[in-house]
Amino acid sequence: MKRNRIILAGLVACLVVSCAPASEKVGSSEDTAGVNKVRDEFLAAFNAGDAAKVAALYAPDAGVMPSHQPIISGRDGVENYNKTFFEMYMAKITISPLETKVFGDRALDRGTYTIELTPKAGGNPIKDEAKYLILLQHQADGSCKVTHDIDN
Repeated sequence: MKRNRIILAGLVACLVVSCAPASEKVGSSEDTAGVNKVRDEFLAAFNAGDAAKVAALYAPDAGVMPSHQPIISGRDGVENYNKTFFEMYMAKITISPLETKVFGDRALDRGTYTIELTPKAGGNPIKDEAKYLILLQHQADGSCKVTHDIDN
C-alpha cells in the first residue's frame, strides 16, 4: 500500500510539472519581429501571386487547413495548392493581426483578413472576410517558418 502511494505521488508530481505554464514572452517588438517579417513576406508574395515565395515561408512538414478544402501537407503541397489557386485568381489580401505571442522557439499569430479574388476566366470579383490562426517555429538560422495554418 505504501508503494502505491509513492507511485501515485510521483505521478501527481509529474502531472503538476507537465501542466505548469510555460515561460511566455508576449508582445515585445524584438520577440515578435520574426512573426511580423513572415506576415509581411506572406502579404507581398501572396499579392504578387508567387506560390514559390509563399511556400518558402512554411516548414517542410507544415500543415495547412484552408476553409472548405482538404488538409494540405508539407511545403510542396503548399506551393502546389497556391500555384493552382493563382492560376485561377488574381488575389489581393489584407491582414489585420489581433494577437501575436512568442513562447520560447514557438509563436502564434491570430487575426482577421480580407481577400478579394478576381477570376482569371472572367466573372465578378469575390470578396471575403475571415479569421486565421498561424503557429510558427523559430529556426536555427534565426528565421521563422509557419508550421500550422488554419483559416475560416
